[in-house]
Amino acid sequence: MEQKPFEDLWNPDNNLEALRNNYLHTENFIKADLAFYRKEREASRLYSKIVKFLTILIICVATCLPLLNFRADTTDTEKLDRATWCYILLSVAGSLFLLDKYLGFTTKWIRLKTTELNLSIALSDFIQDWIIFLVTVNGQFTKELYLEGQQKISALRKKVDDIKKLETQDWLKEYQQSMIELSGKVDKMSQQASTDLQTLTEQQKKGSLILKIANAQKFDTIKLKLDDVAVKDISKRNESLIENLVPKHYSLLITGTINTKETSFDKIIEITAKNTTTETITIPE
Repeated sequence: MEQKPFEDLWNPDNNLEALRNNYLHTENFIKADLAFYRKEREASRLYSKIVKFLTILIICVATCLPLLNFRADTTDTEKLDRATWCYILLSVAGSLFLLDKYLGFTTKWIRLKTTELNLSIALSDFIQDWIIFLVTVNGQFTKELYLEGQQKISALRKKVDDIKKLETQDWLKEYQQSMIELSGKVDKMSQQASTDLQTLTEQQKKGSLILKIANAQKFDTIKLKLDDVAVKDISKRNESLIENLVPKHYSLLITGTINTKETSFDKIIEITAKNTTTETITIPE
């Protein structure tokens, strides 16, 4: 069957109806996009507000805790507990901030709001232009006006596609950037955790101390403390071994008693992992 040329298929009434249907379909298509972006934007806006509210609330509580330490009846233990909780709360607040950043609640809300606004402006401009176009038709619907109308609709669809494409590109760029940053932070944290684990492992390799007291026999009793903690009574012994000491610097205090008279000797000593430290001491008489 031979195909008829366009001029023979031209029917002003039918083509005007087709143009009207194309216009309505395009308008409904854009309105559906607007409804989608509005729904997604509101969800992101809600999540963003919740995260920000919790972050600000936790920071306020954390910064107020140290103020309670100024009370006269506050003990050192309570001060330490509050300082610990302050640190924990600030860590939680920081985690919430990172949650918002890497899940993109705020940036998604802004991005979708911008896209929704651009779509709304494009549709509004098109409707105003379409009204002017219909006035131009004024009952004289020609092939040229039909093509002009179709071109206006095609231009609108292309503009809408460009707006949506730009939003997708922004999302992809934001996603890739956040993944790169997150990967970098994870690697840094992994390296820090490995270093901390190695340090902890080294610290768990305990050392020992051999304490030699040159004039131990001259004292009735000799007591030894490390970091103000009583370790043992080493009376009448010139040499004592103290094992299972965590590697660090200790404050060594030796107190000798002669006829109820006490004399003391103190010194800072260093215990290293898997090593035995020998200290020779003479207690003042």
